[in-house]
Amino acid sequence: NIHSEFKEIYEREKLIIAMYSEDRFPYFFVNGQGELIGSDVDLAYDIAHQLGVKEVEFNRSAKTYDDMIDLVAESEVDMAISKISITLNRAQKVLFSEPYFTLNQAILLNRMQYAKVKSNKADPMQLLTSSNVKIGALAGISYIEFARELFLEAEVLPFKSKEDMIQAVLRGDIMAAFYDEVELKRYVNDHPEALLDVQLITIDDRKDALAIAIPPENIHIQEWLKHYFTYRTPLDMDQVLNRYSEEHVET
Repeated sequence: NIHSEFKEIYEREKLIIAMYSEDRFPYFFVNGQGELIGSDVDLAYDIAHQLGVKEVEFNRSAKTYDDMIDLVAESEVDMAISKISITLNRAQKVLFSEPYFTLNQAILLNRMQYAKVKSNKADPMQLLTSSNVKIGALAGISYIEFARELFLEAEVLPFKSKEDMIQAVLRGDIMAAFYDEVELKRYVNDHPEALLDVQLITIDDRKDALAIAIPPENIHIQEWLKHYFTYRTPLDMDQVLNRYSEEHVET
């Protein structure tokens, strides 16, 4: 007596996964051979294997993260695995699994802009959270929501790409760029000379929990995933980066 939530997956003999249309290394990206790989892709195939189905179909039609959440909310897919952050707005539309990885939120601070206005606020986070400064965040993802929660007095400016946002902070057009620690660390590791102009600050008490989004009626699949993650080895980002770095082709 398999519950109907699982029965449909077994009858079609494949798991349908929503994944964002743009690549997000090392979570999901197309390598030089045209193969979709990455830690989220591995996770999707392992879930299918544990459910007992061999095929995984990736629906990459979503042009924004909101589009992807809508695909899940409307049960167009079985779940979404796509570096999805849990946010309060999204939790009104879909169910979430247990977090499978937790990132720290971070900022890239323009040293010159900060020096100009720091006054008696020696701590950068104190200044950024209580002043009318310009802070960049990527449009269409969770960090716009996170930024507006955290930087109440600031002007939060949306950027279409990480590269545009980082160039804006390097030029001093904005005081800080706000993103996850892994993404910003990757940038400064690849461009150590940038540290003359910017400072990377990890916000230790601000977490970004990544989880699987599930259609709102699928409480049994949510419960199954809870048990699945109890037994799965936690994701180690250093291992993931080492594994996939040679297959990543910058576009």
